[in-house]
Amino acid sequence: RFDTLVVQSGYTRWSTYDAEKRTTNKEKEASAENYDLVDLATVKTFAASGNVVFMDEEALPKDQVLGAICRFPAK
Repeated sequence: RFDTLVVQSGYTRWSTYDAEKRTTNKEKEASAENYDLVDLATVKTFAASGNVVFMDEEALPKDQVLGAICRFPAK
């Protein structure tokens, strides 16, 4: 659970997601069988009363598209 999710504006990550196994498989493009995991993370963060901040690529560290501030210490 994130307090704040930081996302590069316009970034997408098409993948299939297996919730039971908690695994993903990266896909090259959108299809009826996959999801934009960035969108999924954004929706889940909002649903858990978290904040989402969208930033331009230039404002983020090089080669970083996502960042998060955890609400609770990581286990």
